[in-house]
This record gives sequence, C-alpha cells and structure tokens, in this order.
Amino acid sequence: MVNVVSPATVGAAACRGFERASHPACFASRADLRGLLPLDVRLRTSHAEALAQLLPLLLCGEESAALAFTQFAELAVLDGNARAQLSRMRFEEERHEVWLTRLRLGLPAPKPDRGLRRIVRHFFLAIREPEVGAHLGRIASLDSAVCVILGALRHPRCALAADADLRRLLTRIQFDEAGHSRTASYYARIFGASDLRWLASDTRERLTRLLALRAVAFDQVGVCPDRLSRRLLQVPRRLFV
Repeated sequence: MVNVVSPATVGAAACRGFERASHPACFASRADLRGLLPLDVRLRTSHAEALAQLLPLLLCGEESAALAFTQFAELAVLDGNARAQLSRMRFEEERHEVWLTRLRLGLPAPKPDRGLRRIVRHFFLAIREPEVGAHLGRIASLDSAVCVILGALRHPRCALAADADLRRLLTRIQFDEAGHSRTASYYARIFGASDLRWLASDTRERLTRLLALRAVAFDQVGVCPDRLSRRLLQVPRRLFV
C-alpha cells in the first residue's frame, strides 16, 4: 500500500513537493504549483506505480488545455459571456492540474522518460489549429475522449476504484471535462468550423496511438487497452449537435 504524508514527514514532503511540482509536465502553464503537498494514495504498490506511468499523459493535457482556454478567453471577437465561460474552463483546467500534480507527488516516482514527454508534447502541439473553431473542435473531441479514459479508470473493475478518494477525484475531473467538451463543441459550431467530424476522428486516432505507449500500465490497473482504444475511436454522434 502507498500511504503518504504522515504528520512527522509533512515538512520534508513539502520541500520535495515544491522541488518536483515546480517543473511542468509538458508546458509552462499558469497554475501555481508552489508548496503543494502530496495526496494520500491508498493503492497496492503495483497499481500506484502503473498510475504514476499514466499520470503524465493526463497532466500534459491539463496544461495544454489551460493554456489554450487562456488564449481563447482573450480573443477580441468574443463577447463577455463567451470570455467568462472560457475563463472558467481555464480555471478548472488549472485546478485539475494542481490536483493531478498533488496526486503525482503521492505516487512512486516513475523512471525518467524524456522520450515520452517529447512525444506527448508533440501530440498536443500537433492538434493545435490556426483557426479558432477548428481548434475548439479538436478540444471538444479530446475532452470527450478524456471522459472515456477517466470513466474507465474509476470503474469498479479498475484497481484504482479501491481508493474511494481517488475515485471521487477522477469523477470530479470527468464531470468538468464533460462540460468543457460541450462548451468547446458549441463555440466550434458558432465559429463555423468545417470538417468537425474529421477533426474529431483524427484527434482520437492520434490519441489512441499515444495511449498505446502506456498499454502495459493500463492493463496493470485493470483497463483493457484494446477495448479502451476501440471506444475512443468511436466519435460520439451527438458531439457536434
């Protein structure tokens, strides 16, 4: 079992937490990660190690989304209501980043993998679009895919569900991401983006190739990587309705 942050080690944990959390997973986001303490994780060591392998994928996504929504919220073509919605989404993505960073600090440190970080960073840079509506369309598809991933990770059959607090955390993030997907989809249509279904399919195909790099970790926590990939490749029919 991994059980971090006893009263006697809070001070030392805070120092280590500051050192580890001050480095972004992929991008230099705006989230304030100073002085974060680890979350208390109650999982078998093998499951905690597997989650530590998966977490950089989620963290890079949160960083990328927070930066994107920050840029969108500053667009002069948007009215006040749209800016407010996108600013709220940016705040929620930064909050997710803080939560996941604290979770990372409560897990065994994975072996350094600069190659993975480079690949993940390239993935998020590659799905950027110069046209705002198209970029939002990709984000809508990606956020809806994240909901599928989080749903699999918090499912009772998944080993992570053994930690009730962790399951609640994943549920909260999934709820927010579902709202982000709906909002991004709405504004993608408002901006008149074309080929939204193709953009969604392309985004999810790229994502499944990325997740395949951590297929073993998914399998270790009880999520079948092949079944997850098949679900991700099925773009919801009502995504852009």
